[in-house]
Amino acid sequence: MPPSPRAGIIDSQSVKTNEARGPRGYDACEKILGRKRHAVVNTERRDCALLAHPPRAGP
Repeated sequence: MPPSPRAGIIDSQSVKTNEARGPRGYDACEKILGRKRHAVVNTERRDCALLAHPPRAGP
């Protein structure tokens, strides 16, 4: 049996969007009006979790 992955990598990204595609917010650090998305992948590059939401206002 192959060994199972033992680590995961978490990353986030601010993405520009328009209001027609759902809720959005302002990311003050990146100066982008849109959504924030987060991804978790394991060491075999397989998606474990994906989440998109409006960013919180402020730093």
